[in-house]
Amino acid sequence: MIDRAELDKRMGRVVEDPADREKLLDLLLWYGFIGGVRQNLDERFIYSVGYDSRKLKAMIENVPEENRLFVINPAFHKELDIRPTK
Repeated sequence: MIDRAELDKRMGRVVEDPADREKLLDLLLWYGFIGGVRQNLDERFIYSVGYDSRKLKAMIENVPEENRLFVINPAFHKELDIRPTK
């Protein structure tokens, strides 16, 4: 899991303009690479909400900004060498 500040920092390595970073986040959410984490720590991806991007963004925005977390889709973990934390 990653918070929005860290996500912005990492996206900032490749995209300088904040507006373009927001567009990049929208694309990563739409393609299911990144998902949002609900307050109960349930992970939601675009396919979890019937490919309704407005619903996914609303779910993310429903979490207080200081508690918003994002998660990389587990389908990409092996290639990205992401190991579960315990």
